[in-house]
Amino acid sequence: MKKRIALFVVVITAFSLNARPNALKKPVFNVSFEPYFFYQPVEESFTLYANLIPVSLELALSDNNGIQLTPLAGLKFYQWGARFGLLGAELSFPVYYTPRTGSKPYGGYYTSGVISGGYNVSESYVALTAANETGVCFTLFNLSMGVAFQAGGTYFLFSEPTLNKNTIQMGFLARVGFWL
Repeated sequence: MKKRIALFVVVITAFSLNARPNALKKPVFNVSFEPYFFYQPVEESFTLYANLIPVSLELALSDNNGIQLTPLAGLKFYQWGARFGLLGAELSFPVYYTPRTGSKPYGGYYTSGVISGGYNVSESYVALTAANETGVCFTLFNLSMGVAFQAGGTYFLFSEPTLNKNTIQMGFLARVGFWL
């Protein structure tokens, strides 16, 4: 019995000598509530879209870079009322100019290349967008808040090729999220 207790003490002591305190881990995943409004002048009248699925998911790839996925389900507001419009997804690659330090999430000024694609069920076209997003993020503990402006171009593909066209695309984003 004494040998077992002595062996137990030796094993526990050996493991405790090898033990090191855990460093604080950097948050690597962000889930954000992101009301997103964007303008795509495909019709002759002023048309504004609001995203009905205002959730974005961001994964930190390094201290300055990330990748973000945002589902799109656009509610279309135009001169005759409102109806369901665009259904698709947006993929962006943010570059943050202030690197993450210690256990803090991203913060400060950033710019991002954005690509998105979607199908507009009310107008029967495919929209492909390439844009630049510029914004600023503020963090408090693991809570992040930010605003951004998006500008670029959208190519519309209709079933009738003579209707295909390029237009501008502009968007405004406000986000509140939590880094995990």
